[in-house]
Amino acid sequence: MTLNGFLREVAAAQRRAARNEQRRQRLANRVAKLQAKVDELERAALEVEEYTDRIAQLTSIHHSVGEPVNWSEIAARTAPEEPDRQSRWESAAVAKRDQFKPAFWQRWFRQEEKLRAKLDQAVVEARNKDEASYSGAIKLYQQQLKQWQATTQLATSVLAGNTVALQTALNELEPLAEMQEMGCVFEVSFPDAHTALVDLAVESESVVPKESKSLTGSGKLSVKNTPQAKFFELYQDYVCGCVLRTAREFFSFLPLTRVVVTVHATLLNSATGHLNKQSILSVGIPRSTCEGLNFQSVDPSDAMKLFPHRMGFKRSQGFSAIRQLAPEEYPSV
Repeated sequence: MTLNGFLREVAAAQRRAARNEQRRQRLANRVAKLQAKVDELERAALEVEEYTDRIAQLTSIHHSVGEPVNWSEIAARTAPEEPDRQSRWESAAVAKRDQFKPAFWQRWFRQEEKLRAKLDQAVVEARNKDEASYSGAIKLYQQQLKQWQATTQLATSVLAGNTVALQTALNELEPLAEMQEMGCVFEVSFPDAHTALVDLAVESESVVPKESKSLTGSGKLSVKNTPQAKFFELYQDYVCGCVLRTAREFFSFLPLTRVVVTVHATLLNSATGHLNKQSILSVGIPRSTCEGLNFQSVDPSDAMKLFPHRMGFKRSQGFSAIRQLAPEEYPSV
């Protein structure tokens, strides 16, 4: 092969390699674009899922409630039994000592006295072990007795309608902890044995997403501003759901007959142009009406019509400040 022929073959091989590299690059670009599209669709689906979950959380707060507390059952519990003194370890050690018979070789090597001394010492150690076990049992019993006395006394006082006991039960059982984790803040008082007065501070309107998200027919993300009326309706359902959940929690853990909830939120004061804490809803909820609701299906905003309430709300403007219910407006006990 001539030098020129060799050079032509080298050049041809280089061109083939370049074409192959271009094909590989085009293929890699297509794969990258497809992966980017898949990633985009996955991100879109995830964003829509997160948005949907957020709306469901805001509008279903009233669906669940904590486990009920049976104060009558607590008050009727019997005291723990005081443990008896036991000598299980000592009895076994004594039996072993009394049954000891030295072997011939033990007597021959004069080990009998030493072995009997060890058995006597084992009886002392076993007696101490029994005493330590008894002391531990007594300590546990005293703790259980103290707890029983405290819980039965609290239960008896709650059933008797002692308002101090109602407040103590609220503080110790913390039935509102889950709602507090969701941003709710409570101030509670018990003016009588039947009533809880609750000042409930909820999240501001910012708790509701201002944009709605959905998927197009091709799976892409569609983001639109939430219509104002829909935005305010969602916030109203959130607020009213918090009220229903609050009432359910109180009726679940205390023998009350009514719960009066006044809701406060930080909203724009149109008169001053500033954000202020305002009372936006005040409602008195009797136990009998509350327990008759199907909470999985009820619309929380519509449910307010079932109770004495005061609520300033317009679909086009949202909540406005109101005057809370006066005692004479509370539902009867």
